Amino acid sequence: MPTLPAAQRRTLLDLADADRQLRTARHRKETLPEQQRLDELVARHRELGRRHGELAEEQKRLAAEVQGAETDVAALSSRIAGDTSRLNSGEGLTSRDLITLQEEIDGLKARLESAEEAELDLLDRKERLDAEIAELKAEAEEVARDGKAAAAARGQALEAVEKEIAELTELRTRLAAQIPAPVLRAYQQVVDAGGVGAAQQEGSGCPGCGRLLSEVDLRTLAALPEDQVFECEDCGCLIVPAG
Repeated sequence: MPTLPAAQRRTLLDLADADRQLRTARHRKETLPEQQRLDELVARHRELGRRHGELAEEQKRLAAEVQGAETDVAALSSRIAGDTSRLNSGEGLTSRDLITLQEEIDGLKARLESAEEAELDLLDRKERLDAEIAELKAEAEEVARDGKAAAAARGQALEAVEKEIAELTELRTRLAAQIPAPVLRAYQQVVDAGGVGAAQQEGSGCPGCGRLLSEVDLRTLAALPEDQVFECEDCGCLIVPAG
């Protein structure tokens, strides 16, 4: 059995408690809700940026198509106006020429109607795209604002938990310095392996691994000298007798 003065049993349990709190604090540092929220906002802002880039490219293509449609409409309108003026004047035109010119004007008007419909369709698409881009921009700005607030909250939470870790680390150092080297080595081996280094007896099970202690173990614990602690055969936890 590891030898430990009775006065240091409490110190050993305090050390184990400090290590437990340290594990909890370090886990909390790695899983801060504020960090998770910030990560979500960063990912959302990145996705909005990617989508904005796609829509901006589509906006450029659509703008070129609108310009082309406007050019077609203007050209057709100009030709119709010129041919109509010639038709109305009739100067130098035969009856056959007048009929041909009228047919050409009618064809141009049909083409103009189709061109205008295409232009209106493009303008409608452009309007909807512009609205989508505006909504996207507004959301990105909102996400950016939320991101700044989340970053500030993360910073405060991180500072608090790091302060707690520093204080617990200092406490642990002071407590460990009071434990005899052989006991501390036995304790640390268990902790390094991910186990409970020390704990006070509770019931008939090992407080470290939960193994049901035998009648012999329980009698040994009950009769344990004040300068010793019981070591679990399975997990190595140093068990301090109750009471």
